[in-house]
Amino acid sequence: MINYHLLPQFRPARLQDLVLWYEPWSFRERTWHNLAPCFSDRNHGTAYGDIGLSTWHPQFAPAPTFYGSSQYIKVPSFTAVDGLNTVTLEFWLAYFVDGEEDTYIDAISGGISKFIVDDSVGDDGLRVNWYDGEAAIVVDYPTSLGKGILHHCSAVLDKTVSYLYINAVKVKSAFNPSFTAIPHSDEALYIAGVYRSRYTIGKIPLVRIYRSALSQTEVMHNYTHHPLYLLQRGIDPYMFVKKGGIYYVM
Repeated sequence: MINYHLLPQFRPARLQDLVLWYEPWSFRERTWHNLAPCFSDRNHGTAYGDIGLSTWHPQFAPAPTFYGSSQYIKVPSFTAVDGLNTVTLEFWLAYFVDGEEDTYIDAISGGISKFIVDDSVGDDGLRVNWYDGEAAIVVDYPTSLGKGILHHCSAVLDKTVSYLYINAVKVKSAFNPSFTAIPHSDEALYIAGVYRSRYTIGKIPLVRIYRSALSQTEVMHNYTHHPLYLLQRGIDPYMFVKKGGIYYVM
């Protein structure tokens, strides 16, 4: 399998600010390995349950796929964004079923005292909840993303305002002048579930977390500089790897 993440064709913005970076190929032996250059010795995720693997390209590693409450990724004592009020959560996501009373998608969760991304705002929609212990900034996007369709999502916290981008288009924003910063705590980070019995039935092939607020230009860069973007447009991303003349093999 090809490791493409260091090629300039697919390199994300602000590498120095990444605290967590998961790609499909970095999920192996029940661990989702952190690729963030400054945090490569920590913030690795442990897989729980029988997580599936979904092939999306014959030359690239399959993507983690989640089917219920017992399947999730846990990063213990995730403190990399504590005390900050500029953070970016970025991920690709595809729902497989509508959200129901006990089948919310809890795409990424730092617990109630940090942040939550889920679909409690409506079936196949997204809600991003930033919480400082007293005040919250909540961005609701109730529009259905559509089942089985991969979307690139970026939730940007910039001090007292938060923006939500879907496929690099700013779709919603929210403001709370009382918000201060994400509190310090030793809570775990969860990907795909287990906060308040919410869980994912879907696919999450990529997660990035920044300790800074990406600009709209940088969000667009990350969206367009990934193999998934090319695949959705009928372009084989493997040809970009071949043209680079460099092969990174697992």
